[in-house]
Amino acid sequence: MQHPSINRFIKPTMVVVACLVSWGCQSGPIGPDGKFAWNQGQRQAAANANESAQQQQVNQLNNDNESLHAQLAQARQQYRVTAQELELIKSELKQATDKLAIQKDPNQPANLTPPAIADAIPVPSPTIEQSLPLVDVQGTTTGRDGNTVRIEVATTNVFSPDGVSVSAVGQTLLDQIASAITTNYSKQIITIEAHAYQGITPTEHHDLAARQAIAIYRYMQTQRLLPANQFIVMSRGSSAPRYSTATEQGRRGNSRIEFIVSPKSF
Repeated sequence: MQHPSINRFIKPTMVVVACLVSWGCQSGPIGPDGKFAWNQGQRQAAANANESAQQQQVNQLNNDNESLHAQLAQARQQYRVTAQELELIKSELKQATDKLAIQKDPNQPANLTPPAIADAIPVPSPTIEQSLPLVDVQGTTTGRDGNTVRIEVATTNVFSPDGVSVSAVGQTLLDQIASAITTNYSKQIITIEAHAYQGITPTEHHDLAARQAIAIYRYMQTQRLLPANQFIVMSRGSSAPRYSTATEQGRRGNSRIEFIVSPKSF
């Protein structure tokens, strides 16, 4: 028979132990080390959030990679288009050069030696020279060069910053030049001579000048409806500077378009 005081001590102790066991079982499962895994739910949520963030980073990298591939394909396409345009310009320039050679002497075969200088360069009479008046077009400089008239305009006054697209201001200026040609030189051969100094190599200068001359030729033909056979297109590149090319100001001054009016009719 147990003592009453012992019973009073054992019963509360058993109740406390049962509560502790019950509370411990509800706090979480037991880990692999035999201990309770405290805050397992919070750690699992953090792990899920970290995995979601990593997946978002992977998706963003995939999107960036696809965008870069698309930009690369677009750049390659633009390169091919530019190369085709350059080949077209070279072809048109060659045709213009061949046309000029034929106009100089259409009866001379290509394999014969050139004629004497006195025969190759006709000396116009004063009447022909005086029949070519000097025009006054705002934004241009006009002067005589032997028996020709040169109408000069700065490249920056004609083209947009890209150097090959005729600007709105340039269109107005070309319209005025075309009107002067129609009024004063409607029967004369006009050479569109481009000088370019933007670039590093002479080849780049010639390519740019050729594109500029072709752009003006097309504008004169399509917008002003001037006769196609009235014009000769020529690229001088950087072969005829007027100012020092050592400075940016000198290069800008050398970049120009010249409309050379010939006394010869077309």
